Amino acid sequence: MLDLAMVRMAIEMGDLNIDEQQPAAPGGAPAAPEEPKLDGMPESFIGPLLAELVAHEVGHTLGLRHNFKASSAYTLAQINSDEIKGKKPLAGSVMDYLPINMHVPADPNNKSQGDWSMTGIGPYDLWAIEYGYTFAADLKPILDRVAEPELAYATDEDTMGPDPLARRYDFSKNPLDYAQNQIRLIKRNREKILDKFVKDGQSWAKARQGYELTFNMQMQAVGMMSNWLGGAFVNRDKKGDKNGRAPIEPVPAAMQREALKFTIDNTFEDAA
Repeated sequence: MLDLAMVRMAIEMGDLNIDEQQPAAPGGAPAAPEEPKLDGMPESFIGPLLAELVAHEVGHTLGLRHNFKASSAYTLAQINSDEIKGKKPLAGSVMDYLPINMHVPADPNNKSQGDWSMTGIGPYDLWAIEYGYTFAADLKPILDRVAEPELAYATDEDTMGPDPLARRYDFSKNPLDYAQNQIRLIKRNREKILDKFVKDGQSWAKARQGYELTFNMQMQAVGMMSNWLGGAFVNRDKKGDKNGRAPIEPVPAAMQREALKFTIDNTFEDAA
């Protein structure tokens, strides 16, 4: 998994601390035991990732399809704020393919970091299960919620369509914010490959591994934003739905221009 590899890379270079060790107790008492680790990662980090995976697969057994639009429920700022961290899942559904949330703000003084991954099932999951398993004869009150932003839905076949939010491994309501976040992460890691990633006694081949890792993530970010050029948001609302939206809404020209600039800046410029 590309994101997990980047987490390991950042940890090796000392740029990321996900270890949840407790400080020494007051009065000189010995420190709490070091948190158990799985393959070098703290259980508090790996545990939610495994729980998300299990919930995703159980969702399939209950009849839920992939929901690749669920990552657009909240802005990147919301995801990494106290509004959401530890209070509710960072996306609309566990049925999406979500990246690990590694927050690298443009402001170096901003140390905000939300949850790394989903911490429970999302509002879309609850809504879909309610619809599929309710004994109520009248489904209209459930269906009336279709236009709620947290219930956005797009599945596998939609990823081949024009909706740029119907994509795997994108993130946040405005994926451009996430793409720019990824570029900052890439640049931070890339500039330290020779000094910090390759340790004394290791082969210089590791430098190539580190560069390829950052390059692959860069191409992922560029590919994500290129989908916004000529794109259109697709809504599944039906005529007469409460707060119904148009079935097709073109991506605003300003957003397309921003996506084009991002693609050019991070692909064709020498500094990229």
